Amino acid sequence: MKIPAHYVTHLDHRVSVLLSFTVRRDGGYFGPDHGESRQLGDLYRSSLEGSGIMLRALIEFLGAQCDHKAAPPRLIPKKGSDAYLGAGDLSHIAPIDIAKIPPAMASLLAKLHDGVSKRTGHPAFKKVLDGLDPDELRSASEWIVRELWKSCYDPDPLIVHRDIISSLGASAWRGIPLGAPK
Repeated sequence: MKIPAHYVTHLDHRVSVLLSFTVRRDGGYFGPDHGESRQLGDLYRSSLEGSGIMLRALIEFLGAQCDHKAAPPRLIPKKGSDAYLGAGDLSHIAPIDIAKIPPAMASLLAKLHDGVSKRTGHPAFKKVLDGLDPDELRSASEWIVRELWKSCYDPDPLIVHRDIISSLGASAWRGIPLGAPK
């Protein structure tokens, strides 16, 4: 594991929040048998939005952020004093190389980062009722989790909360090895 031990619990929680919506949705949790309307249920929407917030945080942790002034939004290298790959005590782990992200994925990540920023930071943002597209969230989450694993954990499993592993019924997601905290 390349990530300093004191970051594991932090990432464990963030990755678990990121995956919680997708893993439960894929498992049928948000179906009518649990009383959730896919479009109106508070639990559905709050879980989806929580995952979106973690998506934004993890994009930044990987060393990228959205240039909100660009049209359309695009990814640029992360700046600031937050903890992210390539900076501070994470300087030994290279941040993602934005130029190597497939263009369609880079565009999707920038769009989602921009949308989450607006949705959580601007109460008048009209698309808040639309939420995130769950399929776009899944696609972006898979890319982010794979990059986190390759950058910070490979060859060890990426650590997530036990309930994620239990919900999956496996110790891997999309081919990415997962492990529970010790």
